[in-house]
Amino acid sequence: RGPNVAIITNSGGPGILAADACDKSNLQLIPLHKEYVDELRTFLPPVASFYNPIDILGDSGADRYEKALNTVLKDERRNGVMVLLKPTAVVDVEATRKGEGRVELALAEAGDNTKKSRIKEASVLAKRIKSLAGIYEIFNGDKKRPCAFGDMAVLLRKRTHLTLFESALRKEHIPFIVVKGIGFYDEPEVALLRELLSFIIDPHDDYSLFCALRSPLFGIDYETLLNLIAGLPTRRENNLPLINKLQANPEHLGRIFRMLYNWIEKSKNTPLAIILEEALTETEGWKHYREKQRQANIKKFIKLIEFYASAGFSGLEIRERLIKARDGDETKA
Repeated sequence: RGPNVAIITNSGGPGILAADACDKSNLQLIPLHKEYVDELRTFLPPVASFYNPIDILGDSGADRYEKALNTVLKDERRNGVMVLLKPTAVVDVEATRKGEGRVELALAEAGDNTKKSRIKEASVLAKRIKSLAGIYEIFNGDKKRPCAFGDMAVLLRKRTHLTLFESALRKEHIPFIVVKGIGFYDEPEVALLRELLSFIIDPHDDYSLFCALRSPLFGIDYETLLNLIAGLPTRRENNLPLINKLQANPEHLGRIFRMLYNWIEKSKNTPLAIILEEALTETEGWKHYREKQRQANIKKFIKLIEFYASAGFSGLEIRERLIKARDGDETKA
């Protein structure tokens, strides 16, 4: 598992939209290694796009898709591949399996209060799930079969009324398991700020700095960081904290070092919440988190740091509280 994805498309427009969606979702589109680009050139037209997104052009058939996918999957840095197919005048879309699906809107009568409304909503949902099991057909490979309870999932925005949905499912004798989603402190944007804050509080925290440098705020790739860690000429230099190794590479990483050093110095007499806001502004970090939920999470985290500071907690005490709070798994903003 990881954030690195590749996009294979037969049209530039959907590829760009997918790339924008990846950017908003904290996924990374890193270019293919040269050897795989060279392999793509052996069977793709010269006007194709060989980087990421990989545009194999509108006349691509199943064979070209298969070759491109097999080539991309050879790159072990990939954690996932998105394959997009846009119908065109020269593409036999029927060569791919046609799926069948629909969207249903279920209306439940409102209750006198939120809890009663949720009880009715859960009851309607449970009854509908029971009616689908064994009757509604889904694909299993190329063949259809009746769906089972294990083929269905219920997604809830919050766990506030989870027990009401559990009760409704039990009442209809529907077996289920609850899969815990990631909590507030493990959301990508919050995890980033948490690691950046931990580093500012303790500049010798190489792990937190490593995570922050890999984030969209700085976008340093894994290979560059490994070379940075292991590539200094003397043993003494290699034992330096990671922040000092950034300083030793001014040509490529000098600007990042100066920003980090400035935040560390300012933290001596500037509230940590303000430094986090400045960090997001200076790195243009906000553009990576445009969704309302992610922005709400960021603002909630900064408010939390502001509250801890106003209560008189030191930087180290704030960091310890964040560690304990993460174990408690708060809900999202």
